[in-house]
Amino acid sequence: MIEQKKASKIIYDTTSPSVAGIHVTGSQTRKTAVTLIRLDADSPNSINNSGVLENNYEKIGPLDGATSNDRLIRLLSLHGPFSQIFLSCPLSLPVCVRCSRDLCPGNLKCEDIYLNSFMSVKHEASKQSNCSKKRRKSLNPVHHRLWDAYLIAQNLAYFGPSFNSNNASIAMRAQKLKKQIKQIDSAVLLKETHVGYAIESCVRTSLERNPPQRLGNLYKCFD
Repeated sequence: MIEQKKASKIIYDTTSPSVAGIHVTGSQTRKTAVTLIRLDADSPNSINNSGVLENNYEKIGPLDGATSNDRLIRLLSLHGPFSQIFLSCPLSLPVCVRCSRDLCPGNLKCEDIYLNSFMSVKHEASKQSNCSKKRRKSLNPVHHRLWDAYLIAQNLAYFGPSFNSNNASIAMRAQKLKKQIKQIDSAVLLKETHVGYAIESCVRTSLERNPPQRLGNLYKCFD
């Protein structure tokens, strides 16, 4: 760990075998949690690597003038370095939310490549019989990101828009949290995760590799 006084930041070794998972909630609640895992030092990037739970912190909310983000950054600074940090919240914003244009030409006339890709995915979703009509109608570039649209169009997962009345505060908190994490560790790899989507992926993989009658034996088997 090397301290750079001029930059007022700490640069960590990205080959570190430690990873952190952060469950992000509203900044004024006390439901945010952090889990720290130590991976095998010989192969920290292996997909089949095993890990050991080192620490778990729950109910991280504002305290004595410090915000929930401030306390999170303090914990990460104390327990780093980390090769990767996983956050259970949107790390990007919908194309229309992050748009910096002064005038809006509308969805059909806009030349933004991400918006064009979004409209293309939405159009393809209208042809998919496995995508419900309600989900197709709900797709819009103000509430959904391109990745959200792809998941819904392919009927892979559905966990609501990334930016609506329920998730907007969490999405905006994540934007500030990203900057704060990069301030103490400019090289760390930030990844977005979602518990529901991860569980669905595990179930699909189990069904492909094992007959249904074996799934009961695999439940709660973490080896």
